[in-house]
Amino acid sequence: MNPMNIRLEDFPSLDPSKATKWAPIVCRPKEASLEKFIVGIVAVDKDGYHIEVANQLSRLGCLYGDNAMPIALSIEIAVAWLEEVFADGDTSLLDLRFPVTNIFLGKCESAIGVEREEVAQEWMATLSSFYEKPENAVYSSAQSVVANAKEELQAQKLRLPVRVLTVIERQEPSLLEYFHEDVRNKSFRRLRANARIKIDYNGRKLSANIDDFNVDAPARTVGVLKQRMWDLSIQRERVAQSSKAINDFEMLVDFPQYRIADKQPSSIARIQEHVRELTEQADSEQIRLRTMSGPNQIGEHILHKESV
Repeated sequence: MNPMNIRLEDFPSLDPSKATKWAPIVCRPKEASLEKFIVGIVAVDKDGYHIEVANQLSRLGCLYGDNAMPIALSIEIAVAWLEEVFADGDTSLLDLRFPVTNIFLGKCESAIGVEREEVAQEWMATLSSFYEKPENAVYSSAQSVVANAKEELQAQKLRLPVRVLTVIERQEPSLLEYFHEDVRNKSFRRLRANARIKIDYNGRKLSANIDDFNVDAPARTVGVLKQRMWDLSIQRERVAQSSKAINDFEMLVDFPQYRIADKQPSSIARIQEHVRELTEQADSEQIRLRTMSGPNQIGEHILHKESV
């Protein structure tokens, strides 16, 4: 048996000037859970930085349903913040505290002899289930990748009023005409035009707006729901000035009670305070705020109100 003669010069040489530090961007989708996954790799060297973001974030929709969009939003916020930090010239990967609590950097590692972009792509392909390495060496903007994922998630999701319409369509098709045209057409919610109000369901005995309570972004949700209740109060005043019989006016909110168990006590307290705030506004505007569980319960409620 001939001995193997291995010489160091037979190995490919590494360029020591290409020294890259890299770290995974880790997401914890549930605040009080041990579950976590990698949504990006940030790689820095003496010449700059590169952020490679998971390019298959639309897969979140299969795992988290309606909660996928808030997760994508938190990733978007984290990536934008990180780019701002690096744009100011600070490319240190130590002690970075993201503005969203469910995103953090993992352990910092080193690589030698490879471009920072290649380091980021190779490790993303190895570590993340939400990434597919491009066939060509294409380096897309991190923020554009997340923006595309949000569009895909939005396309996957039928809005709550549309799902409620589907429930009613199976049992009482004659009520479909009372849904707003955007709901009937199953289109995305359009931006408000000037002072134009929006009522999702304006029936014989019930006028209602229908929306989700996002327990991952309660403060923003409160702003949306207040605006929707304001629309109802304007509609109630208009009806009161006409000869039409006054309906019941209700804000129907899908409140995912099962998600509360995932939250820290401080977060639960904030959510409860937001619900009290919404209830007080509803009372002041003579609107009934109903927290319900899913499109089936909301649809059954509308059917019951219209049958009384």
